[in-house]
Amino acid sequence: MAIPDGTMYHDGHLSAGTVERQYEVLTEVASADIPFGAGVSLVNGQAVTATKAPIYGVAAKRGYLDVDHFYEDDIEKDKWHPGEVLGVLTDGTINVPVSEDVDRGELATV
Repeated sequence: MAIPDGTMYHDGHLSAGTVERQYEVLTEVASADIPFGAGVSLVNGQAVTATKAPIYGVAAKRGYLDVDHFYEDDIEKDKWHPGEVLGVLTDGTINVPVSEDVDRGELATV
């Protein structure tokens, strides 16, 4: 049975997949592993991690622990798995992981 805990995947205010303010989240079924905060595309009606534009939305984080045990790195390794129903933010503000800095005036991609 899942243990509900909204702060379980929280490394502070800006944790990946945290939805902020007004938003619209739709539910989709994952057809592959999808990390929290990753861009999502729909392929054959199911969600996959986006590899190029257009992006359908951004994967929200899990609100519960999905393991039968608990190790320190479980939270960092967790993601949505094939067949799971996940929330996909299609309108609003969400935190996402970044891999490099962007200077003022430069275009950024997720």
